[in-house]
Amino acid sequence: MDKNKMLIVPKVGEKITTSLIGSGKIRRRCVVKKWKKESRSDKLHEQIFKRSNLLSSPLLKKPTKKPIRFLTSSSKIIFNYWNTLGHPFVHHKPVMSKVTSHGIDSISKATKRHGKEDVVRAMETAKKVFDADWFKWRLYIGSKKISLPDFFYYKKDTYKRDRKKMKGLPQSWYKECRKGIEYMERNYSVIKKDKLPHITENLVKTWKEYSHTRLTIKTTEQIKRFSVKLDSFCSSNNFDWGTIVDIINGMLNEWHTYKPKHFGYLLNELFLGEILPREIVRYGIVDNNFKWAKL
Repeated sequence: MDKNKMLIVPKVGEKITTSLIGSGKIRRRCVVKKWKKESRSDKLHEQIFKRSNLLSSPLLKKPTKKPIRFLTSSSKIIFNYWNTLGHPFVHHKPVMSKVTSHGIDSISKATKRHGKEDVVRAMETAKKVFDADWFKWRLYIGSKKISLPDFFYYKKDTYKRDRKKMKGLPQSWYKECRKGIEYMERNYSVIKKDKLPHITENLVKTWKEYSHTRLTIKTTEQIKRFSVKLDSFCSSNNFDWGTIVDIINGMLNEWHTYKPKHFGYLLNELFLGEILPREIVRYGIVDNNFKWAKL
């Protein structure tokens, strides 16, 4: 280009032709447009583009987690056994994290104090207890998951939260399960000792004949509680419990004057306060002027 020639700036909207880069023969058409200031959206787009390029860089990718370094072979065996227990116990990946490291530390401390067999036995007991029908917190525990550190010792926040739902929750399941399955059944079971087995046995026969279903643990416990209430009702009103059980049997299986959906209806104060007394009067054991004792 001649230095003496002045550079002519084309006007806006003017159609011009320019040669392609590296060639003077092939030309292309173009239109001169007004220069526009870079908008905010363009800058944002450029920032997102740069960020996506940075994130895709292999240098900025998250480092892979390191596998657990077990201090002893016993810790590794117990950790692997824990992962075979299944629900509600958390299956931990064999990589280092705050949870797994805390759990491995708890295993190491427990094995030093009590031995490998004791820790495995406690875990096995916990599995049996949490799956048992008699376990009183079976539904709530089943909806949660217990991590390895929580099995040995609950965190303060977790313990405070779960204790609202489960009154009498232990701070450590490991310490409780070490005491054996009999201890756990005695302290964490919905099954209570039958105080009046002779009355309960007759009521069980009556209810089985009425319901035609297998008795659940819940129903059995309700019958035990009702036996105590019925004995108190009979003694306070000077009735023979056998006669009253026969009346209840007649209500359910002979006359069909009472059709409860479940045994909980008999535990209601309405049954011993109104329904049963009315039936006793109908049988002619007492008259309408009889003064009933307060429940």
